[in-house]
Amino acid sequence: MTTKNLLQQRLLSQQLAIPQFDTPTSLVKHMGAIQAQDYDMSKWAVGQRVSNCHSSTVEAAINDGHIIRTHVLRPTWHLVHPEDLRWMADLTAPYVKKGIAHYDKKLELDDAFFKKKRLDGSKNRQIG
Repeated sequence: MTTKNLLQQRLLSQQLAIPQFDTPTSLVKHMGAIQAQDYDMSKWAVGQRVSNCHSSTVEAAINDGHIIRTHVLRPTWHLVHPEDLRWMADLTAPYVKKGIAHYDKKLELDDAFFKKKRLDGSKNRQIG
């Protein structure tokens, strides 16, 4: 494969040359995640890959819960489909926890603290 062919294939697979999706939700589901440094750039990254897409269209998908804005791997923003969030968080949690361990230690956030907060939180939940 030539360099030119490789670059063309990348543009196609990244949905930049010929976008195949007409909603932000379908694009994000296909891609797995869209990552960017800040919120506006994450919306732009989606908009570049969806036909006739505007910032307000991406924002509506996020506000309606069709796309979840999160930090699933590191402090940059990730836009993911709601169906994919749980398995991604489970997969990346050990890496993320390792990366923030020094903050937890500095702030004295140990296992006992998190266990207490989980228990306190369950008392405040409403069911139904």
